[in-house]
Amino acid sequence: MAARILVAVLGIPPLLLVAASASDLPLRLFAGMLCLICSVEVQRPYSAPPFVALPLAAVTGVLVAIAPVLPAAGWLGLAWFIAFHGTYRFDTNDDPRFRGVIAAVLWIALPLLSLLPLQAGKAEGAVLSFRWTPLVALFLVLWASDSAALFVGKSIGKRPLARHISPNKTVEGAVGGLLAGIAVGALAWAAVPGGSAPNGALFGAVVAVAGMVGALAQSRWKRVAGIKDSGAILPGHGGVLDRFDSLLLAAPVAHILSGWLLPR
Repeated sequence: MAARILVAVLGIPPLLLVAASASDLPLRLFAGMLCLICSVEVQRPYSAPPFVALPLAAVTGVLVAIAPVLPAAGWLGLAWFIAFHGTYRFDTNDDPRFRGVIAAVLWIALPLLSLLPLQAGKAEGAVLSFRWTPLVALFLVLWASDSAALFVGKSIGKRPLARHISPNKTVEGAVGGLLAGIAVGALAWAAVPGGSAPNGALFGAVVAVAGMVGALAQSRWKRVAGIKDSGAILPGHGGVLDRFDSLLLAAPVAHILSGWLLPR
């Protein structure tokens, strides 16, 4: 637990600066690097050789980093997430290298394209200048929801939320995470230009639920793949994908919601 808290304390401030920067360069670098690392991790259980895994991860990472801001990025990411987790057969006896390619492209890269438009409008200015964006609200809601679900679940959690997928997640923890998401969403969204607390409560609720579903989807993938963690790079968390799994559904959902909740 101590290692988990330390990683969060060290990681949250830089990510907030990335999300709030008036320049889109830090976010592009972050999204590209996140895509690269997660694309490598997601291929590991399928024994993809380095000459397949590394070039694929590098190419997808670069494409995410240089991609234009897509107005339909949220719908694209959501569609691919559903296609992969809703229809793809993890347990088929197809070529494992091909499964790694499918996982990296469909699950990792496309949902991350939703991060760029969440910076709200044209990103022009100094890298270290600060502005309150929907992306800041997204990160705050996910962190609050995840932390509350963890602490409430460990404190009073008794009823498993999805026993066969992730035995440690509880209904009580999920409720705690949802309530934290609503509260933080109301506060954070009210600070976004054009936002309001009631809309923020809705944003927080939907994003918190999306984050939980995203985490459960990754837990299902790990269970079928026969691994405990996607990697070991983050002490107390496992791999980078273990830490950012909720973002792969929450980011597309947040982009779609922001289009409805903010004035045009």
